[in-house]
Amino acid sequence: MIRPPLPARGLLLANRAWRLVANVGATLALLGWFSTSALAFDALDTVKQVIPDARLAGTGPLTWFGLHVYDARFYVSQAGFSPDHMTTEPFALDLDYAHAFSGAKIAAKGQQEMDQMGITTKQQSAAWEKQMASLFPDVKEGDHLIGLFVPGKGTSFYLNEKLLGTIPGDDFAYAFFSVWLAAKTSAPKLRTSLLAGAAP
Repeated sequence: MIRPPLPARGLLLANRAWRLVANVGATLALLGWFSTSALAFDALDTVKQVIPDARLAGTGPLTWFGLHVYDARFYVSQAGFSPDHMTTEPFALDLDYAHAFSGAKIAAKGQQEMDQMGITTKQQSAAWEKQMASLFPDVKEGDHLIGLFVPGKGTSFYLNEKLLGTIPGDDFAYAFFSVWLAAKTSAPKLRTSLLAGAAP
């Protein structure tokens, strides 16, 4: 058998090597995609650590002048939720951010919404704004900021699965979550989507 000249044989081996590298690379990329998808954060896992029977009641996006700010998800227990009796049952609100925002701006926006709705005094909302600013971190695209209320225990905040802290009192919970859930909200379409399946 006549062997090809060394240069041609070397080229053949090089081509085979490149094909092998390409196949391995494609396989690793595919495995990496599956791995990333499998490890995607699910807020329900965090919520169920406190509300074991939690279920998704509704979800919807918030946009501001065409800007997609976040996707909101509302979780309730099997007892359900009524906006007329907001602090009688546990629930959680998950905000899945589509853009980066500073924690200070998130807290300031919360206070602004409370003031515009006339839920509480400006003195009280200013005090709560300071508490929120001390807890809320800066967020980036894909981060989840979760507010979880339990009657008698207050509102706990999470960045993804990390507990940030708790603000006690039903008064704060009512004022804070009214921004999304009260009839006077500035985002009525989102409210309707969040409450779609909230009844028991």
